[in-house]
Amino acid sequence: MINRNIVVVILGAAALSAAPVAVADIDWDYAQIGLERTELDVGGSEIDGDGLRLEGSYGFSEQWFVFGSYSMADIDVGSGDVDFDTLIAGVGIHSNTSATMQFFGQLGIVEFEGSADSDSGLFAAAGVRNEFNAQFEGKAALEYFEPAEDTELGVLLEGLYKFNEQFGATVDIRISDDITRFGVNFRLAF
Repeated sequence: MINRNIVVVILGAAALSAAPVAVADIDWDYAQIGLERTELDVGGSEIDGDGLRLEGSYGFSEQWFVFGSYSMADIDVGSGDVDFDTLIAGVGIHSNTSATMQFFGQLGIVEFEGSADSDSGLFAAAGVRNEFNAQFEGKAALEYFEPAEDTELGVLLEGLYKFNEQFGATVDIRISDDITRFGVNFRLAF
């Protein structure tokens, strides 16, 4: 089990030590809505379901931003459906590492709520966003969830295709110990 203090120190040190190199044109002001497929590994058996995800980010200074996401999944189990909601909110920092890439760190809270129980805890992430060209951007991150009863360490991979400066579409996959999520989203940059 990873100590919460270690995660905070690592993310803080990495984010603050990344010296600005050049100006990457990566937008942190956006809102998006999409569909999500969730697969859970529970007691050795897989269950899955579909749902809706809302997500956004807003830069309130040159390097700092707030972020949040809310997903609602309807999980199919043998005896019926189970609702599974996830809320994540927090603050992040980003810094240019090259003319096309930015490093970022995020720290926040996560709340899971299901039909049978709920849990809340710490969320932390560290990763990079890279602008490959004017229309395509990629994102890769390690994500750490520490609700009271369990710890999940996962990987996020995301691709963003920009139709123009304001509209785009993303495809992503989040893989952790017990949960895999696939998403397709429509993004509005502002």
